[in-house]
This record gives sequence, structure tokens and C-alpha cells, in this order.
Amino acid sequence: MTRIALLLAGLCAAAVTLSGHPCIAQGSQFPTRPIQLVVPFPPGGSADFVARILADRMSASLGQQVAVVSRPGAAGTVGTQFVATAPADGYTLVLTSVGALVLSSAMSKKSPYDTLRDFVPISLAAKVYEITVASRASGLHSLAELVAAAKQRPGKLTYGSTGIGSLPHVAGELLTLEAGIDLVHVPYTGGATAMSDLLAGRIDVLIADLPAYLPLIASGAVAALSVNSAERASSLPNVPTAAESGFPALIADNWYGLLAPAQTSRPVVDTISKAVIAALSDTKVKQDLARGGATAIAQSPEQFSSYLAAEQAKWSAVIKRAHIPM
Repeated sequence: MTRIALLLAGLCAAAVTLSGHPCIAQGSQFPTRPIQLVVPFPPGGSADFVARILADRMSASLGQQVAVVSRPGAAGTVGTQFVATAPADGYTLVLTSVGALVLSSAMSKKSPYDTLRDFVPISLAAKVYEITVASRASGLHSLAELVAAAKQRPGKLTYGSTGIGSLPHVAGELLTLEAGIDLVHVPYTGGATAMSDLLAGRIDVLIADLPAYLPLIASGAVAALSVNSAERASSLPNVPTAAESGFPALIADNWYGLLAPAQTSRPVVDTISKAVIAALSDTKVKQDLARGGATAIAQSPEQFSSYLAAEQAKWSAVIKRAHIPM
């Protein structure tokens, strides 16, 4: 056994020398040190909210800390690319969005990564409602009022998003197409800065994830115009869907999924997958996410891979229909 262990150690050392990446020996225990969970958006947004709840439960399951690290920029593509090029050892993961994984690449042929080639999908983590909210300064209280105001003042009203290529951006462009209106797009680097400008009245409308805006809606600081989903949000039962407001095509649920760099070994992926499924199946985790307007969804790596492919087909068609520049 000692001679076999020494042989394996020698082979592992050679692998490190050749590849520059740590060697995970067959049968070794993973994880043996903290895991970095990259969130490619600024702190305070929905991705950060979902990641911290998930990381806390995963830490307990894995016996190692899962530390949430923010790496924002370019609608999530900066942090997502960082993980795509990280060592494929399971110690650097990303919790990122439909915007960074699907929309950005569909809108640009210069995407820094190929989602299905450069990542190993682990699981969908959560879906969140997308809502359209208005500043108090705008005086808007419904989607119908927004459309009417935009038609009276074409090119004057502004809508914010979490960046070019993000789901709120695509949803906003789809709204302008469906309603026949002209809104000025104002992209931000994340939800927190967009929220500040909405509260200050520097933008009129914001399309965003519901969780971060529930307290503001409840306090009357902002007005919820519509829920951009197939059904009303249970946390906002009195706010109509976009379909109820006359725009059935405006269905844009955001979601966040967990991925590892391509070439991550199957045993490591399976270990992470088990921890994620256990976390998302936990009653308290489900309740904590639901209180923030998010729905926990656990998938196997194969299920998430199929889901990603379906989402790419769906949103590529929407982007083409909405004539969003590629």
C-alpha cells in the first residue's frame, strides 16, 4: 500500500508539473479546503441573495466553507469568464444568470466563452420573478400608464436594466416592440446601483428581479407596474402580470444556475451536485428563498444541461424577433 501511495503521489506531482493544476487523486476526499462561489454581480442583488442562502447550507453539507465572492462587470460576463478559465478542481464555482449564460452570447458573436463547451452544469438553483417597477417621481402606477406616457413622449422615458445583454434589457426591448413605444435604455453594472437611481428619480422605470424590490414596493418607495411572468407572484397578489395588462409575450422569468469549469471530474461534480440538491431540498432554504420572491429548483447535471440548451434556443428566437443588435 505504501509503494502504491508513493507511486500515485509521483504521478500526481508529474501531472501538476505538466498542467499547472492541482491533482485530485482517485479516492481522495473532496473538498479539503474552502470553495469559492463567484457571483458575477455586485453585492445586494438577487444573485447575491440566492448565493448566500445556498452557500450557507452547502457549507454545512460539505464540511468546508463555501465563500461567496463578488466579481461584477459586463452584465455578469466578467465573473462568469473568470470561472470558465479557473482550475477545474471544484474549488471555484459560479452562480450566474440566464443573461450571462444565454443572452449575452446570443446577442454577440464575441462572447468570451461558450456556455455548453466551457462549463460543467451542476444545477439550476432558483427562478425569480421579473417585475417592472417605476419611480415615485414618474407618477406611473400601471403598465398601461407607462405605455400611454411613452406614446405621448416618445424617446423621453427611461428604463434601467442590470446591463447590456441582461434579461431585464431583453425584456425591456421586447416591451418596446410589443407596445410600439420608444424607451431609452440605461444599463447598469448591477441591481444595487440601478435601485439607487430609481429611488432618486434619475430613471423612470426599472425591469428587475423581484426579491430586492419587495421591501421598497411594500413601503411605497417604488410602484410595481407588472409581473413579467405567466402567473402572478404570491408575494404580490395584487400586481397584474404583463399578459393581464395586454402584453402576453412579455414573459421573462430570471433564473440562476450553478456551474463549474469544463473538465471538472465527475466525482467532484457529483459531490457538489449532492450538496446543492440537499440544500435546495431543505425546507428552511426553500422558505428563505420564497420570502425573497425566489423559487428553489434542484436539477441533476444532465437536467440542467438540457435546460440550458432549451433556454438558448428560446431566447435566441426572442432576441431575433425583438431586433436586438447582435
